Amino acid sequence: MIIKNGLAWTLLPYIESNWLESDEKSLFTLGCAQAKLHATTPPPTLGTDFSMGFSLFEKLFQYAEENGEWSDFLIMLKNEYDGLKMIGFNELPSGVIHGDLFSDNVLGCPEKIDAILDFEEVCIGPFAFDLVMTFVGFGWQDGEPISNRWEAILSGYESVRTLESIERESLRKLHTFATLSIAAWRYWQFVINIPGTKHTYRYVEMVDRLDKTLPF
Repeated sequence: MIIKNGLAWTLLPYIESNWLESDEKSLFTLGCAQAKLHATTPPPTLGTDFSMGFSLFEKLFQYAEENGEWSDFLIMLKNEYDGLKMIGFNELPSGVIHGDLFSDNVLGCPEKIDAILDFEEVCIGPFAFDLVMTFVGFGWQDGEPISNRWEAILSGYESVRTLESIERESLRKLHTFATLSIAAWRYWQFVINIPGTKHTYRYVEMVDRLDKTLPF
């Protein structure tokens, strides 16, 4: 950081690269990088709250109660809330997770990842949750899950770290939690905070995924 003309500036490196594509080789490479991220030692100040998760859900419920605005989405989210809280996060292998590996947060090519961006959601959490969130970000096309993309992400990941059986058993519930987290964030941003834009109904994209057959 530097101070210039009385203002604080953060200088970031410029990286010559492109957004990572969703081809199988690129996703294999991404899976490898994510497993290596999970192997890093957490800094002592890193918290455990995933800001798009339960704390956001509870904020939405409070808003709905105070304003009398229990939409169909918020009622559905409240109905899912108790079941998701019973997943047993504390029993799953955990460490540093990114929490938001979507295509606009990764620069690279099939051979290598040049940069992972936007660590706003980084926290200590279940590795398997982070993995399915990457599938939420990269694994869908035209409203459908693409099994080859999941297999590529998982193969790359397990070339570095093998999932434990308890993680495999929790993947579907974790995927529901990840999908609803993105839906909740979009609802909070574009329905409540910044209404009336072209993004108002972006949360519906995530809601529509909940009844799809998953490749795990």
